[in-house]
Amino acid sequence: MSLLTDNYLTRGFWGDEAWTSLISQLPYLQMLKTTAADFHPPAYYTIVEIVYKFLPPTEVVTRSISIFFYLFTLFLVYKLASEIKGKLFGWISTIVVATNPIFFTYAFEARNYTMFTFAATGSIYFLWKFSTRPNSKLLATLFVLFSTLGIYTHYYMFFILAAQGIYLLLFDRKILLKMIGLYIVVAILYLPWIPFLAGQVKSAGQNYWIGAIDQRTHFEAILRIFGGEFKNAFRPFLFSL
Repeated sequence: MSLLTDNYLTRGFWGDEAWTSLISQLPYLQMLKTTAADFHPPAYYTIVEIVYKFLPPTEVVTRSISIFFYLFTLFLVYKLASEIKGKLFGWISTIVVATNPIFFTYAFEARNYTMFTFAATGSIYFLWKFSTRPNSKLLATLFVLFSTLGIYTHYYMFFILAAQGIYLLLFDRKILLKMIGLYIVVAILYLPWIPFLAGQVKSAGQNYWIGAIDQRTHFEAILRIFGGEFKNAFRPFLFSL
């Protein structure tokens, strides 16, 4: 337990984590302007800033936010999987997600990834629930809230929404028109951030510190997702599994 605490919770911030802490201690409007000039939307920093109103900006406090979203994500995974294929499938799915090497690693880092996963899973879960009760205003509202939270947390949320659209076209067309209406609501709620997104895309297309994408990049991404970000004895086994 001491080893886990020292390695994952109490160690000093690395560069991006330090940025999280620093930007979240700025006055709110200044934080919005700063993150608009960076490469991420503002929802995660907003949550951290709210927490800092009540608790000190330490490593443990800041990383605990990611841990909470990690645990909330596991709860939603269980709910979704168990309602689709039963409790056994729910537990298996939850264990698989909980022990995913890269997800577990970022559960203890002061970055926006577990919050994004929480929002994405919630969006998928309430889409599924809405398909069973398409007249529920509560489920429609929750879908909009989670989807909006997702796109204000990480831009990968757009891939989640696109995947949902493909699912609806192939398997659940009976609620397609209603879902189009909900996607329009999400888009309207996102309109205030569109100018900043456009500026970030333009900035990233110029002199950027990350190298160009090639075939090796795709392989490395898959290797890291399934085997973990760091080279160790378990990585080949996890990747194969």
